[in-house]
Amino acid sequence: MIAPVRRIAPVRHLAVMGGAYGNVSALEAAVRDARTCGADTLAFAGDALGCCGHSDETLALVRDHFDVLVAGNLEQQAAVGESTCGCGYDDAEDERLGCRAFEHALGSLGEANR
Repeated sequence: MIAPVRRIAPVRHLAVMGGAYGNVSALEAAVRDARTCGADTLAFAGDALGCCGHSDETLALVRDHFDVLVAGNLEQQAAVGESTCGCGYDDAEDERLGCRAFEHALGSLGEANR
């Protein structure tokens, strides 16, 4: 499903971020830094969910501060009700650990945000 487009003014300075993985403090710091550097438009390139939990809080920050949103594989997996991350690591142990972290993240994701 494609979300409604929010019109934005012409972009002069764009900051692109992604891979917050549920780390609220790091995402807040990155947004502050982008604004301090003069970014007038923020784009989020996916994977707000992930390892740290705090999924709902992270998604709220993304919605509040970013003008352009892209769903990463972790958001796509959560939206269709998967319990695995779908990361596709070459190493089986890396895949197992990635999926375990994703399961942890799902524990802090409310149904409304799926």
